[in-house]
Amino acid sequence: MTSLSRRHLLQLSALGAASTGFAAALPADLAWAAAPGLAEGLAAAGDVGPGSTAPIRPFPLADVRLGNGLLQSKRDRTKAFLRAYDERRFLVLFNNQAGRTNPSGVAVPGGWEDGGLLSGHWAGHYMTALAQAYADQGEAVYKTKLDWMVTELAACQTAITVRMSGGGGSGGEEPAPVIDRVPGNLAAR
Repeated sequence: MTSLSRRHLLQLSALGAASTGFAAALPADLAWAAAPGLAEGLAAAGDVGPGSTAPIRPFPLADVRLGNGLLQSKRDRTKAFLRAYDERRFLVLFNNQAGRTNPSGVAVPGGWEDGGLLSGHWAGHYMTALAQAYADQGEAVYKTKLDWMVTELAACQTAITVRMSGGGGSGGEEPAPVIDRVPGNLAAR
């Protein structure tokens, strides 16, 4: 077996990326020549929505199952971390901005969540990880944590809107506009 150096792997990756870009740049009547049999396979599958003519299409995470091995081990370790992590830590700065009290003994996670320019960044990643963990096997603990965070963030948003509109004792002369909410995907619940 020939060993693959990092340099050779990077060269092959660049070549693969370049060839993908090249195939995408071909005229429509020639593009399928770059992927023989792909046009027939996609035609048989029918139009499945945006990106359906692309060789790579999105799919639900619930359609993926890992077998025994390193990836499953890493996934399980990540899910154990998510299960054990105190999500209230991510709400500390949001509560501070909203003028809400924090539970005693709950501290900011630190790093980017230290009140600086990127505060809230990790919270978004954490919420994505919870959603993906729930999509993996439907374990309620992840949905419960995520629903709680969404509810608490909405409460912070409401409190901030009240403070901005002068209802929080700030004494502002002009009421600020209400902070809008995105309705979310209720069908996914």
